[in-house]
Amino acid sequence: CDSLTSITIPSGVESIGDFAFDGCIALVEFDVSDDNTKYMSDDEGVLFNKSGTSLIKYPGGKSGTYTIPSEVTIEDHAFYGCVKLTAIYVEDNVLYSSNSGVLFNEDGTELISYPGGKEGPYTIPANVIEINDYAFRYCYGLTSLTVNWSNEYGIYDIMCYECPNVTEIKVSGNDILQSIDGSIYRVHENELYLIRCPEGKTSLVLPESVVSISSEAASSC
Repeated sequence: CDSLTSITIPSGVESIGDFAFDGCIALVEFDVSDDNTKYMSDDEGVLFNKSGTSLIKYPGGKSGTYTIPSEVTIEDHAFYGCVKLTAIYVEDNVLYSSNSGVLFNEDGTELISYPGGKEGPYTIPANVIEINDYAFRYCYGLTSLTVNWSNEYGIYDIMCYECPNVTEIKVSGNDILQSIDGSIYRVHENELYLIRCPEGKTSLVLPESVVSISSEAASSC
């Protein structure tokens, strides 16, 4: 549904799946019927639960910045596919914080969502110990990702999905994982296993010591 610009949710809708609007990168507004007992949309076309206390989905094609109200919690998939969102700022909220326009939990140890339209390279802060599933999904503005590996999150936690301009993922401070020419390899007994090739790369030269390639290594290239 990459050309869909608006969605009207009628009164009878009682449930919305987690990935119901996945890939709707042109969507700019939700319009929920006033009679709906489960959901509502605010003046900017953002989808909430009926009480307005939980942000369910931000329109994927909506441009600019958005300030999360202080009383609101955020669903896991709220900002997936927001390719024009350039920053997320949090003010006076006890559950969330933001750093350089990126959304974190209150103490900055969990990276929740990276704005899809935020341009340039990004380095994950060293104090981050958890990354939300698909936090880097549909990040059209991201060009490279650097991980200063001082924690235990897995390689799939930092994967960039549907990020066509990412040409390299860098890893430092980890003996098991290495980044070579912008791709991620797992190291075992001096042998290399190719785990992930960034989607924006146009060519890849495999080192001689590569003995295995993951079935998903180039799945989105």
